[in-house]
Amino acid sequence: MMTSWKILRCILLVFANSVFLFSQSPQASISGTVRDAQNAAIPGALVSALHEDTGVKTATRANETGFYSIQALPIGSYTVQVEHPGFQSQARRNVMLTTGQSLELNFSLQLGQLTETIQVTADTPLLETRSSDASQLIESKTIEDIPLGDRRALNVMEIQGASVFISYESGDRPYFSVAGGRGRSQNFVMDGGSAQTIRLGQAQVETDPPVETLQEVRVLANAFSAEYGGSASGVVVMNTKSGGNRFRGTLFEYFRNEKLDAANFFSPWVDGAKVRAPVRYNVFGGTFSGPIRRNQAFFFFGYEGSRRRDGFAGAMTVPSLLERQGDFSQTFNANGTLAVIYDPSSSATAANRAAFPGNVIPAARLDPVARKVIEFYPLPNRPPDNIAGTNNFRANSVDVLDRDNTTLKVDWNLSDQNKLSLRHTWNRQDTSRRSLYADPAAEPNGNRDNDGWNLLGSWTRIVRPNLVNEFRGAWVHRSTLLYSPSWNRNYPSKLGLQGIPDDTFPRFNIQGYTALGSNNQVRNQSPIQQGQLVNTASWILGTHSLRFGGEARRSRNYDLRWQQASGAFTFNRALTGLPGRNTTGNSVASLWLGMPSNYSASRPPAVDRSSWYLAGFIQDDWQIHPHLVLNLGVRWETDTPFRTVNNILNSFDMFAINPVSRTPGVVKFAGVGGYPTTPHEGDWNNFAPRVGFAWKPFGNPKTVVRAAYGIFYAAAWDGGGAATSTTLGFGQSLVLRTGDDGTPVPFRISEPIPVVAVSDRPEGYGYPPEVRFEVPEQDLDSYRRAADFLNFANTDVVCVQHEFGIYGGPAGSHLLALLRELRMPVVTTLHTILRDPAPEQRRALGELARLSTRVVTMAEKGVVLLREVYGVPESKIERIPHGI
Repeated sequence: MMTSWKILRCILLVFANSVFLFSQSPQASISGTVRDAQNAAIPGALVSALHEDTGVKTATRANETGFYSIQALPIGSYTVQVEHPGFQSQARRNVMLTTGQSLELNFSLQLGQLTETIQVTADTPLLETRSSDASQLIESKTIEDIPLGDRRALNVMEIQGASVFISYESGDRPYFSVAGGRGRSQNFVMDGGSAQTIRLGQAQVETDPPVETLQEVRVLANAFSAEYGGSASGVVVMNTKSGGNRFRGTLFEYFRNEKLDAANFFSPWVDGAKVRAPVRYNVFGGTFSGPIRRNQAFFFFGYEGSRRRDGFAGAMTVPSLLERQGDFSQTFNANGTLAVIYDPSSSATAANRAAFPGNVIPAARLDPVARKVIEFYPLPNRPPDNIAGTNNFRANSVDVLDRDNTTLKVDWNLSDQNKLSLRHTWNRQDTSRRSLYADPAAEPNGNRDNDGWNLLGSWTRIVRPNLVNEFRGAWVHRSTLLYSPSWNRNYPSKLGLQGIPDDTFPRFNIQGYTALGSNNQVRNQSPIQQGQLVNTASWILGTHSLRFGGEARRSRNYDLRWQQASGAFTFNRALTGLPGRNTTGNSVASLWLGMPSNYSASRPPAVDRSSWYLAGFIQDDWQIHPHLVLNLGVRWETDTPFRTVNNILNSFDMFAINPVSRTPGVVKFAGVGGYPTTPHEGDWNNFAPRVGFAWKPFGNPKTVVRAAYGIFYAAAWDGGGAATSTTLGFGQSLVLRTGDDGTPVPFRISEPIPVVAVSDRPEGYGYPPEVRFEVPEQDLDSYRRAADFLNFANTDVVCVQHEFGIYGGPAGSHLLALLRELRMPVVTTLHTILRDPAPEQRRALGELARLSTRVVTMAEKGVVLLREVYGVPESKIERIPHGI
C-alpha cells in the first residue's frame, strides 16, 4: 500500500527522468527532408515557420541526413521557408497546421542565388503520413458553421464518424462512446491540460466550452500514441482560439421560441385549443481578440450566455376536492368498487377494524399537520383519466437553465526561445423548475447550482534547435449544490412537525398520488478540485523524433449528501384498510389520520476523497525510409486507490463469519482492526506498449497504409463513479415502520418522532422533546412498551450489556419481559458470571441466555461457567475479548 510520501517520490522520479513532466500536447509539428535536385541531403539548411496571424517565427536546421523537425508549433496558418547558401530559397505559404498534427513537408532546392525565392502556395494535405493513429479533425469553420443545437463544444462529436451519442440533455454532460468503447470513458484535453472530470468518478468532460471560443477539436478514436492515456475509449483534444496581430471581434445571438413550434400531443386544452408549452432559448455573446504588443503578445476574450426555458406538459394525481375534506364517499378503485376506509383505532387487530360511517373521516379525527400538508397539492383542474382519479391535474411547466461562460487567453512570446501562455475559463450553470405545486417548497425536483473555473499556464522552451520542452500546470475548482427549494426555510416547524431536523420540507410518499417534497434534499460537492503538472520533451536525433515525459494529477472531491435531511414519510392503504384486501383503504385517508407506515431520515457525514493519477511515457517516430515511418512507444500509468479523511469508508467481507448468524458476510470499516484504509490495492504494473507504422507504397503521395497495435487502460471507476454508499455505519439515521398488515399503529405526524430512554432515577434526566417516554428501571410495563417500540422500528438486532443490579426486578428479571416480546435477534454480553449464583440469579441468567441468539463472554473461564453452571449450549457461546 502506497503512502503519500511514496507517491511524492514517484512524482519526483518522473520529473528527474523526463526534463519535466508530460501530458498531451495540443500543438503541431512539421518535419521532413531538405534535398537538392540530385536527391542528396543538404545538411545545415535553415528551415523557418512563420505564423501568419501573429508574425512569430520558429526556426531550426536540417541535420547531417537532411532531416529537420520543428516542434511545439501553435496551430494555424504558416509560411515555411528553407534557405541555404548556393541554392534558391523556397517558401510555402498557407501551410495549415491542426491540433496534434505531425505534418510531413519535404523540400527540393534548386541551385541559384540565395536572394532568389521560389513561392509555393501549399494545399492542406488530406493524408496523415507520419502517424498510425485513427483520428478525425473538426476545424474551426466547421465548428462555427454547422447547426449545433446547444452551441456546446462537444455537440461536434455527433458529426464524428466513430462516435455514437447516447444522450446530451440540456445542462448535462454528453454521454457517448467512441470507436465501440464504453460510454463516458474518454479522456478530454483542452490546450494541453486536462478537461476530464476528477478521476474519482466517471470519465466525463469537466469543461465543455462554447463553440465560439474553440479553434479545433481532434478526436483520437484508436491506436493513439503513447503520449495519450487515461482512457480505453478515445481521446478528445480541444484547442481554444488565440489572438493575432489584427483586432477581431464577433457578436452572436441564437434563439428558439414556442411560436415557431407545433403543440405537443400531450399539451393541455384551454378554451378549445391546445396550449403550447413555453420555450425561450437564447444563446448570446461575443469574442474579441488582438495584439497587446505586435508580433509578441496577444489576447483572446470570449463570453457566452444562455437563457433557456423549456416548457413541458406536467401531469399529476392529486387528492380530489372531497378527499381534501376527508370525504372518501366518491373514492373508487380502478375496477369501479368503492375504496372503503377503515378506522385503525376501532380495534386492536387489523382484521376487526370498523369502517368509517359514510366513508367520511370525522372532522375531529383530521390530523392538524395533515391539514397543512394537503394544502400543498394544487386543486384538480381536469377530469381524471379513469375512475380511480389518475392524472386529474395537468398544466404546463418550465425547466429553467441559466448559463454564463467566459474565456480569457494571453499568449506572450518572451523571445525566440521562450513562449508563455495563460488561459482561464469560468462557467456558471444553474438549473431549476417552475413548480406546479401550490407552494414550490413541495416540488420534488431540486435546484442545481454549478460554478467552476479552470486555470492553465504553459511555458514552451526551445533548449536548442533539436530539443524543445513544453511545461504546463493546471488547477481546476468546481462546486455543485443540489438542494430542495425549501432548503433552510424551517418547513417542518411551519407544518407543525416535531422532533425532526428543521432543514427542509420532508418527503411525503403517498401511495397512488404524486409525491410531495424532494427525495434528494441537499447535496453539496464543494470543493471538487484537480491539480495537474504536465510537460512534453521533444528531442530530434537523426531521423528519430523522440517525445518523453509523464503526468501527475491529484483529484479531490468533498461530498456532503443528505438525501433525507428532514426525512421521508410514507403513507399507504394498509393502515386504513383490511389485511389481504388491497381494494380497501386509501393513502390520503392514512395521511388525514396522521398515521405513516414508514419514516426514515439520515444525515451521514461528508466524504472527503482524494487520489492520484500518475503516468510516464516515451514515444519514437522513426523515419527509417523516406516513405516509411515507424511509431514506437510505451506508456505507464496508474490511478492510486482513493483515500478518505477520517477513514469514512466501509466494505463487505464475504468470507468473514458473522458472530451472530454464523454465516459468511461482515461489514468492515476502514482502519479498524487492521482493515485497509483504501477500497483496493494499488496497481503498479500498467505498462502499455504502442506500435504502428505509416507507409507510402512506392512513394505514392496519394496513398498511405497505416496499422497499429496498443494496450490502453481505462480509468479506475470506468463506467461508474466511486461508491457513494460508503457512509453506512457513520452519521445519524433513523427508520421507523409498521408491519405489513398495518399494525401496530405507528406514531402520528402531529406528535414527536418516538424515542425511548432508560432512566435509573425517579426524577429522570430532562431529555429533549424527541424522547417520547422513559423506562423507569422498576416499572415492568415500561419494559414491555420499549419492546413495542423496538419492534415497530424494525430494529435489526438488539445488543444487551448485562450486569447484575442494572435492571429492575429480582436479579434484573424485568429485562426478560422486554426480551420475550422482541421479534429480532438478541446478542447479550455478560460482564459478571457468578460461580455460585442465588436461585433467582441462576434463573434470570438462564432465561436471559435462552432468549438470546448469542451470548458473549470475555474470558475462557466464562465459557466454562456458562456451560457447566447455567447449562447454556456451547453453540450459543462466543468468546470475544473485551466484549462487543
